[in-house]
Amino acid sequence: GSDGNYVFSPTADAVKNYLLGSLDENGAEITLYAVWIETVAVNITLAEKSWIGTWKIEGNYIGGNFVGGISEIIGNACAAVNAEVLYELANAEGVQQDKLNGGKWLAVSGNTFGKSGMTTLNSSSYGGARVKLNFTINSLDGVKTVSFEAAAHKSK
Repeated sequence: GSDGNYVFSPTADAVKNYLLGSLDENGAEITLYAVWIETVAVNITLAEKSWIGTWKIEGNYIGGNFVGGISEIIGNACAAVNAEVLYELANAEGVQQDKLNGGKWLAVSGNTFGKSGMTTLNSSSYGGARVKLNFTINSLDGVKTVSFEAAAHKSK
């Protein structure tokens, strides 16, 4: 609220329970401002395997922005947001078959990513990436980290 009490609640029931537990014996009125995070979507713009077997994968993501209530909440409640990418190979159904780059998550600057020279013995035909947005939230019950992931793949 406007008094600086911010609580991260992952579900509507958690919000309801918090509000019910916050009423004083006089049933004081509580004002609730809600914000939520847009769905994250990944787009692979390039997935190619060279004749020597190395992969080059490029792409971008959209979403992950805050929507809803007053923007002042975000400035005070959200301490940090960072994005990471994991390059991977998948089958035609999008199920991960192998992690590239030694399975290491790499920092994303802006909303675009790309890496080349990644090797694997896996023969999958679909290269792609998994993007994870990590939000650090200041809450009455401590600092929380909330992560959202999305992935996409493209035929080589």
